[in-house]
Amino acid sequence: MNLTNQQITQIEETLVLNGLDYDDIKLEVTDHIASEIEVMMEENSLSFDQNLKTIFEKWKPELQPASSRIWLGSRIYVPKIILNKLIIESKKELFQGILVLVILAFLLVMTSNFFKDIIFTNYIVSFLRTVSVIGTFILVLGKAFILKAKTNTTYSLLFKRNFYLMLFYGISIGIGIYQILPSGKSDNIKVFSLIFTLSYLIIIFNMFRSLYKHFQFEKKLSISNS
Repeated sequence: MNLTNQQITQIEETLVLNGLDYDDIKLEVTDHIASEIEVMMEENSLSFDQNLKTIFEKWKPELQPASSRIWLGSRIYVPKIILNKLIIESKKELFQGILVLVILAFLLVMTSNFFKDIIFTNYIVSFLRTVSVIGTFILVLGKAFILKAKTNTTYSLLFKRNFYLMLFYGISIGIGIYQILPSGKSDNIKVFSLIFTLSYLIIIFNMFRSLYKHFQFEKKLSISNS
């Protein structure tokens, strides 16, 4: 038995009332709940509303608000099902970021020490600052697009989570407040400066990836609704 559009809308509205107002997760959970209700209505003589109430009791633990200070900070307080997805994405980004960070930092420091040329070092500095400025500019554009977006997703939440912090660091690196590979310092200071800058670039890369996934979902949703 297939549910009507009105019944599907009722499921979505109930999910929103339970805090599930992120469209990507809401769409996924709506499909699951609708399928479960269709099966139940074929197996019993209860009404849609009665079966809906039964299903939501089953989903209640997943819809309970929760937070994770370690992975997401205290500001993000969302239903458990969303929190679990965000934690998985955050862990994946962290482990991938550490791997890329170690490799890039090692290669750049080894190359710089091998050439021992101030011109080459200045080239690295200029390149990283330029990338930081471009990254910051795209970051601001991304924020503007997110504010105008018609949908709200977990991807946009991940993008907005570190926006202001990354904006501050990007501007600091780009205009030279935070020096990259400062000359006349020890190798340890150089490595720290480089790691700091590469960490920033890796984080905003992940933010751009979340931004891309958000608009990819928004496009997919608009096509399915047309």
